[in-house]
Amino acid sequence: MPTLKTLTEAEAAEMGSDIARLEAGAQTMEQLAHGIVRHLYENLVDDTGARDLALTRFYKTPPYGNLDSDL
Repeated sequence: MPTLKTLTEAEAAEMGSDIARLEAGAQTMEQLAHGIVRHLYENLVDDTGARDLALTRFYKTPPYGNLDSDL
């Protein structure tokens, strides 16, 4: 498994392919976001095999003009 420090272009491309497969199976943006976060958290590890990421989040930022008036 790749580490953040040593991630190669080939490993990044493989992770991109994994994420594309997640996208194909997701029914909603929330499902896809959860899958991406989980994939990164579980698959990026340090040299000892411990998780490389302590906290992983996914944010969606809509344009201000698209927000409901109550927001």
